[in-house]
Amino acid sequence: MSLSLMPPVLSPACPWICPCVVGEAMKSQPKDLRTLMPATAEMVDWLRQLLGREKADARIKAAMQGKGGFWVQETGPDGVVREFGSRRP
Repeated sequence: MSLSLMPPVLSPACPWICPCVVGEAMKSQPKDLRTLMPATAEMVDWLRQLLGREKADARIKAAMQGKGGFWVQETGPDGVVREFGSRRP
């Protein structure tokens, strides 16, 4: 498997990865974010290829805990805009 250094092409709904603050909306979202945020799932898969699963998952886990380092916003297939992650405190 070849590894590209370019991120996957994202939908217009999710063109950027940037830092943000963890919101209450993220905490109350269903667990199946891969279905609700398919472009984000693609980006997470790309990060796992680039950084390795352990490092990528550690970065995402820290963001979910409000420690920053990973944030995305995407309009899902159901038309709802969701945010995932956090910006550095």
